[in-house]
Amino acid sequence: MALALTHNEPAPSTCDDSNDIILVSDLHLADGRTEPFGKFTQGENFFRDESFGRFLGKVSQSNHPQTLIINGDFVDFLRVNRVPRKEKPEDSLLVERWRRFLQAINHPTAGKDLYSADKSETEYGLKTDDYKSVWKLLLIHDGHKPFFDALRSFLANTGNTLIILKGNHDLEFFWEPVRQALAFFLAGENAQTYTAFNERIRFFQQSVVINGQLYVEHGHVYEDVTYSKRDTLPQYPDQLDLPVGSLFNRYVINKIEAIDPLFDNIKPPTSILRAVALHYPTKLLKIIFYHFLGAWKIVRKNHVRYAARIVGKIVSVGLPVLVFAGLAVLLYFKLQNLITDDVGRWLFNTVVSLVGALAVRWMQGLLSGSESSSLLEHAKAVYHGNPSLTIITFGHTHDSEMSLVAPDCWYVNSGTWIPTIEIVTNRVQDTNTFCVLRLINNNGTLQREPLLRWNDDRGELEQMIFFEVSSTK
Repeated sequence: MALALTHNEPAPSTCDDSNDIILVSDLHLADGRTEPFGKFTQGENFFRDESFGRFLGKVSQSNHPQTLIINGDFVDFLRVNRVPRKEKPEDSLLVERWRRFLQAINHPTAGKDLYSADKSETEYGLKTDDYKSVWKLLLIHDGHKPFFDALRSFLANTGNTLIILKGNHDLEFFWEPVRQALAFFLAGENAQTYTAFNERIRFFQQSVVINGQLYVEHGHVYEDVTYSKRDTLPQYPDQLDLPVGSLFNRYVINKIEAIDPLFDNIKPPTSILRAVALHYPTKLLKIIFYHFLGAWKIVRKNHVRYAARIVGKIVSVGLPVLVFAGLAVLLYFKLQNLITDDVGRWLFNTVVSLVGALAVRWMQGLLSGSESSSLLEHAKAVYHGNPSLTIITFGHTHDSEMSLVAPDCWYVNSGTWIPTIEIVTNRVQDTNTFCVLRLINNNGTLQREPLLRWNDDRGELEQMIFFEVSSTK
């Protein structure tokens, strides 16, 4: 008998929950540690398996059942590029476990050669077929054993449940076999235990309103580069239609992280290439002329409107800027010869430098657009569509936030559990991480708390530090 289907809601949905709620987002688990020394793979961003386990253990001590919500980007399929190889003995065991699961769901590929991979997959990782995505999930599970052991123990507690919303880094949860695989691996790959675990896990593809009060959505749909209107490619329905940002993650960012594993954690994201250019200029050229152009070919093919908009900006902005720069250089050398005194030359060079800097900033703004880390305006739009809400939460940006959208409605961004690097200070920033949104259920009414942060040293949840922003500057 095949494994039962998962509980999945493809459209915006509602549900009632009698449990207390704890919510996190943007964990970005990739394939974690590898044997024999337990080193992290270069695409990994989540290093807090044991900390998260202690956090779940702490909240499970409550006498009241808990619902854990992971609001998008739970796992990061985009960063897993390992393909199975026949010459590796450890892979043969993984492939057999992969095959047993496919047999358990009667998948047609269970009897085929699972080692098969084309040239592109060997370079960038397996494609987004449902059964190939299961391979990636298996690697993620085995690379984060303490994490999944803790999640397994959490779900084994009577009454505890798990809600998973899809983000732009785990679009593979669109596939039923991937959802089944998560429950199967959490159940210890035991078909009988699977039934009980499957009843305690719910998937929401878009958004959910809980108890008429709490609105939960990941937030990636509000950016062109992280959202695609289609789930699968029309010409290849067995492949996901990855948004532009996901394609560049797969083909470009992963190659940058092969140089330095934490380059993708740089904030703001537009500074990543600048940092690589500063420290590894020759490697950057290879990435641009090989991997970047490869990603661009796919973007041009599958995201025609986006590609056309970029080309239009390059033509309308780039060419005038190049002409302006050429004329400025010519004028610079002509006028420089006419100015003989030191003060005049200093003033002239200062003006030229300022104009050049303004021109560069102007071009960057037009090409990349404004860079906002807040989804507050979208939260206000959600509230206007449903004014009975008392709390609206997004993730996605990795920037924790608390704001009012109405006198009795909070907007909360649940931040992330992975480190970020502030390019201005050149330091790893973790005061914005380990965020937890907790709501106590009082007979169906969800009582709000300020955004919390897991302090692993003390083994406690503590209130996040936020500063009031002045309305005048």
